[in-house]
Amino acid sequence: MADKSQKAERIATARNITGAVAALLGACVVVAQVTEAPSALTIALAIATALSLAAALVLYLIERRLEPHDHKRSDSARRIPRLVPAGPMKFVNRVDELAHLDTILERTQTATGPTIAVLGGMPGAGKSAVGMHWASASRTRFSDGDLFADFSERRRGNKVDVSGVLADFIRMLGSADTLIPAQLPERVDLYRTLTYGRKLLIVLDDVTEAGQVKQLQPAGGGSLVLATSYRHLDELHYDGAEYVPVNPLTDDRAERLLTEMAGEQGWRFAQAPEETSEILGFCGGLALPLCVCASRLLLNQGALSVGAVAASIRNESSRLGELSGKGEYSGAAVFGFAYADLTVDRQLVYRRLGLHPGIELRAAHAALLADLSLSDAQQHLDALVDTHLVEIVEDGHYRFHGLVRLHARETAERTDDESRCEHMLRRLVDWYFVALRNSDRTIVPDRLRIGNGEAPPVKDAPQFDSREDAFAWLEDERANILAVLQLARDREWDERTWEMAEALWLYYHNRRHYFDWIDATQIGIECARRLANTDAEARLRTQLAVAFIDLGHFDRARSELTQAEQLVTSSANTRLRGSVREFNAVCYLNERDYTKALDAFRQSRDMFASIDGRRGVAIQDYNIGRVLIDTGEYQEAITSLETALSTMRAIDDKLYIGRILLRLGQAAAHETELEKAERTLHEAISVLAPLGMRLEEAESYDELAAIAETSNRAAIAAERRERAQNIYRAIGHPKADGSTPSRPSSLGLAAAE
Repeated sequence: MADKSQKAERIATARNITGAVAALLGACVVVAQVTEAPSALTIALAIATALSLAAALVLYLIERRLEPHDHKRSDSARRIPRLVPAGPMKFVNRVDELAHLDTILERTQTATGPTIAVLGGMPGAGKSAVGMHWASASRTRFSDGDLFADFSERRRGNKVDVSGVLADFIRMLGSADTLIPAQLPERVDLYRTLTYGRKLLIVLDDVTEAGQVKQLQPAGGGSLVLATSYRHLDELHYDGAEYVPVNPLTDDRAERLLTEMAGEQGWRFAQAPEETSEILGFCGGLALPLCVCASRLLLNQGALSVGAVAASIRNESSRLGELSGKGEYSGAAVFGFAYADLTVDRQLVYRRLGLHPGIELRAAHAALLADLSLSDAQQHLDALVDTHLVEIVEDGHYRFHGLVRLHARETAERTDDESRCEHMLRRLVDWYFVALRNSDRTIVPDRLRIGNGEAPPVKDAPQFDSREDAFAWLEDERANILAVLQLARDREWDERTWEMAEALWLYYHNRRHYFDWIDATQIGIECARRLANTDAEARLRTQLAVAFIDLGHFDRARSELTQAEQLVTSSANTRLRGSVREFNAVCYLNERDYTKALDAFRQSRDMFASIDGRRGVAIQDYNIGRVLIDTGEYQEAITSLETALSTMRAIDDKLYIGRILLRLGQAAAHETELEKAERTLHEAISVLAPLGMRLEEAESYDELAAIAETSNRAAIAAERRERAQNIYRAIGHPKADGSTPSRPSSLGLAAAE
């Protein structure tokens, strides 16, 4: 029937063109007669007119013969087309979406005009399956029939011939004598005339433009147009169209889909929970790849395990191919259709963003990788959001679905030559290198740094006006930074990698993201070792040791510090040797070996004093004060801490001002100067909180709670203790067990330079 409809459409077009030619020739005959043209010309024009009319009549008769026989009925007999395909044989989940559509249906039944509803979501989410399932179940509520058009089958490049869809719908609704107008506006008018007074369900699958839906909107009250699209069709919603989002499935619903689609083999997923969880993570809640995994288990009838399915998609470089079905069910094809609809500039932004190894994407990344202005990059990113190829997480933050990211990357590798992709990755790494370098120097301009190379010229590298701005950017880029380090390490860009790891020291030490801290520093150590840069390796090992001390892993910390001591034995860098000595002292302090700790801190202080390291000396005064608090020598501790505070205020090092105030509050509390202690601790929090120094903030609340308990203010003490515990839990610290902290604390470590 589809072939006959297409032939009839072509004949109708030819008939209309022939009729138009006949009309033009007829006009020429009239002109010839009026102007008294030669009779031979007039006769020739008349004959041509007659032949054109005869051809139009023949074409009309052929068109009539091509109409299906069941269409040849009287004009008074109304056809009730039932063209919506049956829904999927198996359908699970999507309870919320179906309920939403049912609610829209109830409103439609009493509406005076037609209703439009759009099922929207990213490619592969299951929009068509939801639409077909609901439509096939609800079609009987539409007494005058249902119509269906799959726009993906009619797409030619970026365009769809809506005129052809209208012609098909007119044939389904009209009588045997209904002629198809040649022009689109006349077809729209006739379609609306035929749909007036009819209650129809019209399903339009995979539309890409609001205009496509508007041209197929019927005139009958109580009718519903149900469209599916991976685009945001904003114009429809401006006019009141309903929106039903079809998002990726949650893990529990995705697992149910796996089990149901695998049929008699579905029980195997419950028997392999770890591998099933892995599959769910790789599929990211998309119905299409979930069905591919389920079908593999079903078709192999026990010869393939759930573990084998998981193993087949574990490799990121081949995952998209493994999770693709056949033909129209191919994952690459599903995303490829959306990609092909993009403009050239947006295709470039899409595939270049796929090269970014991180998760959280920004307009700055798109501008850098696609070599665009920031405003143009922002505009193209917003357009990608409209196609659901990129989702907006919050203002200015974007994210790829995992499989879409793989498609974007593979498209880049296939479209852009290897050297171009490599150049873009190098540019990205350099951008992060400069940004990390700038943030580190903004937080503390003058500290010990092994990496002091010149920054390469980089387009639009972030600059920071304050420590707060620097910390905010680092938090924003936290997940991306680790991914970029891994990428640089894998490409053996070792110099860049270890320098970036070193530049992260102040961030990790103050924000306590322990797992990132450990992973990033170990990557830096690996790269420094490959370059045989012993100073850099020693520096990074001390940074790693502090993370282990914080977590109470003293054996691992001592191992790192021992290696660092060996590496700096012949180093000419006095500040580095002093820093390694200091970190050894920190470890002694937390192991409660106060004699060794005090001796090592004093040795470190002497080293910094010998090179006029003002900040390093002040840090050792702070550390010495901490040891003296733990040994009960409170007045001596206060003297040492106040000396350190004076220097830090002079150089405006708020990171240490907050720490020193915390320890001064501790010492005052031990001296039973409770009012002074409470005042000092509140001042410490006012410095620490804006800088996001959450561990020291928690310790301050613990100290304030202890003071409140001493003065019998139980409710205030409980509230302060809970604040401290909330912070410990948030940063994943061992103190998040509700226990009262004991001294010496293994936290708030001084890290010098």
